[in-house]
Amino acid sequence: MPFHIIYAYQNTISFSEGACKTRLELIKAIAVKTLQDLKNKADDVYKDMNDWLGARFLKEIERFVISPVAQSLDKTLTYSFLDFDNTINVGESLCSSVLIVSY
Repeated sequence: MPFHIIYAYQNTISFSEGACKTRLELIKAIAVKTLQDLKNKADDVYKDMNDWLGARFLKEIERFVISPVAQSLDKTLTYSFLDFDNTINVGESLCSSVLIVSY
């Protein structure tokens, strides 16, 4: 084969290799940008969801109030009882450990 044909072939392959590398770098840059956008959107959704859940939790907690009967018991009596972690609490008031619901 003549030298100029081999030289042209090698130049064509070299040019195609450079073009392919450039396209791959462009694809990589677009993929990184897309992933970064998705991460930012997921962070925003997480923050919104966390705020919504926090607000809903506070609304639910506002529904729990100590009834007047429990308040009067709390002022006059103290109890010894088993707590949830199986430790004995002596002299704790009733309302400090138990929520009584009234609607």
